[in-house]
Amino acid sequence: MAYLTNKATRLIKRRGTQAMILKYAGYTADSFGGTKDKTRTEHSCFVLFSNLKNVAEIMGGGFQSVSKVVVLISMEGLDFAPTTHDKIRVGDIDLGIENIERFAPAGETHFYKAEVSGW
Repeated sequence: MAYLTNKATRLIKRRGTQAMILKYAGYTADSFGGTKDKTRTEHSCFVLFSNLKNVAEIMGGGFQSVSKVVVLISMEGLDFAPTTHDKIRVGDIDLGIENIERFAPAGETHFYKAEVSGW
């Protein structure tokens, strides 16, 4: 790991908390046009809850303010890139990843930034 990756990992571990990334593989269509999860694997990681982001979403025919939490995910121990199909479990709460970006200013990923919901 590069210097910046080590620094980011140390800060996320010091200020953050232990979590699990629930990686889902294989989806099947359900009778409502959605998908059902087939298999799930759990991967340990550290996350840091960064800030609350208020966004306006169309719900019930009008705009409604919805709070999203921005989470920083450490690279330590991850050998895959989290996707929007995955979830983050902190304690007994599963948070759906709605958007995820990798922080890689020079091409090397240092950590991931995800918007999650599910409180």
